[in-house]
Amino acid sequence: MIIAVAGVGTGVGKTHVACALVGGLRDHKKKAVGWKPVESGVTADSKNTDEQLLTEVSGGAAAPTLRLQAAIAPNMAARREGVTIDAVAIKNTLAELNKKHEVVVLELAGGLFSPFDDLLDNAEWLARCNLAPRGLLVGWDKLGILHDISSSIRAARALGLAIHGIVLA
Repeated sequence: MIIAVAGVGTGVGKTHVACALVGGLRDHKKKAVGWKPVESGVTADSKNTDEQLLTEVSGGAAAPTLRLQAAIAPNMAARREGVTIDAVAIKNTLAELNKKHEVVVLELAGGLFSPFDDLLDNAEWLARCNLAPRGLLVGWDKLGILHDISSSIRAARALGLAIHGIVLA
């Protein structure tokens, strides 16, 4: 099973939620792993990156993370660094992780509709992966969030994605 953790924005607590989910599953003896395929804003001096936190709670790295230095949308950071975000390779890695583990907690970069690469947003990429992920939305616990959550759920449905849970941080 794949649980895709996406935000209704950036910096809403996705990594905290993803780590708590992996940790809870592992505490209940589930073979669970957390993975963030692409992370921007990572430099040589970065501490407690999303990748590091997910690796720690998972008991080891699930798969390599594409680390990008600029703290901007991953597609833009990749372009700056002359790197290609390979949507097919990431999908294949996710499928392999899904075969090896009971649960893969996939943390997406940014919001559900943030760019995945230069062609797709996160939701479009998930839909094209055809791996039937269970969606989990994370948002700020604030006035107006119901609109953001509802809009995201409706837009996800239009792509054939199901949101199975909501966490307000």
